[in-house]
Amino acid sequence: LSPRVRSRVVALVSSIVDEEMEEQKPVGSSAGS
Repeated sequence: LSPRVRSRVVALVSSIVDEEMEEQKPVGSSAGS
């Protein structure tokens, strides 16, 4: 993969992960540590 494609993939994956974390927020599991 070229650096440009890799950066776009990383941005896409991170945005998807953010949405997943927003949907299933672990209540108090790792919030304070």
